[in-house]
Amino acid sequence: MGFYELKVRICENAQIQAAFKIGRGTLPDVPDTLSLDARHFILTCLKVNPEERPTAAELLHHPFVINL
Repeated sequence: MGFYELKVRICENAQIQAAFKIGRGTLPDVPDTLSLDARHFILTCLKVNPEERPTAAELLHHPFVINL
């Protein structure tokens, strides 16, 4: 297995792990290297209960999107 294939597998595993965590109501780790607005945006989008998630229209007004 080459480096690229290993890198792709690691990335796929991370995505699968994140999906399982979200499904169980646990949020995946969000890197501290991101801005606070970016971290808040990601965590807001990953809420398990759809009633708690903002709509796409509401997300357009999030500071992370506005400041892009």
